[in-house]
Amino acid sequence: KEVRKNGKKMRDRQTSGELETRQRQKEAEKEKIKGNELMKTKEYDEAIKYYTNSINIYEYEPTTYCNRALAYIRNMQFSKALEDCNKAIGLKKDYIKAYYRRSICFTNLNDFNMGFEDLLLVLNDNPESKDINAELDKLYQKWKKYVGDDKWNTIKGDVEAKIQLALKGKYKKGVEIKKEEEDKQPVKVNIVEEKIEEPKKEEAKPKEGFKKIKIEEDDE
Repeated sequence: KEVRKNGKKMRDRQTSGELETRQRQKEAEKEKIKGNELMKTKEYDEAIKYYTNSINIYEYEPTTYCNRALAYIRNMQFSKALEDCNKAIGLKKDYIKAYYRRSICFTNLNDFNMGFEDLLLVLNDNPESKDINAELDKLYQKWKKYVGDDKWNTIKGDVEAKIQLALKGKYKKGVEIKKEEEDKQPVKVNIVEEKIEEPKKEEAKPKEGFKKIKIEEDDE
């Protein structure tokens, strides 16, 4: 009888804990939704406050970190955005949107290699998309300018070979590019970041040979 009583008490505590967690999740979701609405009206500071409230209530929801990261990006606070992207990815390893936003952070912090690696993961997951996004082209051009022509010429072949593999869905991080892949004509990509619920700007004209990819830039 004592064993049964102890077992019932344990089950009751577990049920109570689950109910408490679900309630916290609901309250956190309400705060996140408020943040999402503020993002649509470009009130980024206020959106950050609501996302932070949501995280303080329930800290295990990756989309909230990813949404707050976007608000930080809009405010040009790339270091803080990077931290949130890392937290989102820590909670959800295959969170493609978080990798995409993290690549934007890395690019704006002049960590082009890390930004490039993240964008390759995005490309690898979307090799057949016909729509455009300009972030990869932006990174490509900024990286080239940052390192100078001499350095760029030493890494260009590897960079473009990795892009080609990612477009085919065959890129694996950390895998050395084979010689036969290096010798193939590289495929370039032009990526354009989209705004939340905002009229689309005129897309940048893709460079010759670029395939098109679309990464939805919105809140969740």
